[in-house]
Amino acid sequence: MNLKNHESISELVNLASVRATYAYEQYDKLMGITQYESIILYELFTPVLE
Repeated sequence: MNLKNHESISELVNLASVRATYAYEQYDKLMGITQYESIILYELFTPVLE
């Protein structure tokens, strides 16, 4: 893999992360909960894989 391709993939992953964070923030506002509460709910309702 060349450096230019690696940088492009890195930029795409970073953009996806930023968009996901924004989407979670908007969802939290819509539901009337804080980010902290959202994280707790996520942890409680995400199945544990062993």
